[in-house]
Amino acid sequence: MSQGKGRAPDRAACTGAPQQNWYWQLLPANPGEKHDALLMNAATRNCIAEHDSSLVEEACNPTAPTQRWTPWDFGFVYTPADHCLGEKDGALVAGRCSVLTAKYRWSPSTRTVWTDTRNEGALYGDVKGDGRDSVVNIQRRKDGPGFNVWGGRCRASTMRRRGI
Repeated sequence: MSQGKGRAPDRAACTGAPQQNWYWQLLPANPGEKHDALLMNAATRNCIAEHDSSLVEEACNPTAPTQRWTPWDFGFVYTPADHCLGEKDGALVAGRCSVLTAKYRWSPSTRTVWTDTRNEGALYGDVKGDGRDSVVNIQRRKDGPGFNVWGGRCRASTMRRRGI
């Protein structure tokens, strides 16, 4: 829950209060880049920053490295300093990712819209070894961790037109 600018966010029982509504504000990034989102409060429009492993709410600044997060990476939320967002003694903390406990893993609600910008890639070539080109498309699953992989034939003329 937002406690206001200059203070650390706090955990609280869900009440539906606007100060409890946080979301990922995506930033321009290349596929595979980390630190591609701000963690923004819907009520205050402030963002969470990490300073010396402490979390604090600040005015949003997309260029500030202390505010650039990596959301939803297989249950982990990576802080700007590559710690993991977790819980200790009822408080949100930036902790060691090697502590593989439920206190450092997050699960979105069914209403969550996935915001992972590192979600798709494609490869092409002679996949079957028969001298014909195919495309292999790899997509991050929208319903949680994992990937879907599809393959299909590709005409050489189509690949040339697309510069592949």
